[in-house]
Amino acid sequence: MSAVDVFYNKQPVNFLEMFIPALIVGSVLTVDRKTLIKSISGYIPLIIVGVFGASVCGMAVGFIFGKTPQDVMMNYVFTYNGWRNWSRSYTYV
Repeated sequence: MSAVDVFYNKQPVNFLEMFIPALIVGSVLTVDRKTLIKSISGYIPLIIVGVFGASVCGMAVGFIFGKTPQDVMMNYVFTYNGWRNWSRSYTYV
């Protein structure tokens, strides 16, 4: 099997599907380790605070409209935060 067959066989691999992740990984690996750890340690708490704030605000608005906190969290907050598959909300929709 030659390298050409990988790209043009029955299930072709798009060149950009391999090049873009390699470019991103390469650029992350070139960043200084201390700088990378410092930026990640500042970013993760910010994400947690944002999710917590969205949860509290979502439950407050859901309470105004007569929704239960579990209903708001599973059907609105988690789905808009990109956690649709983790929250199992697809069983309620």
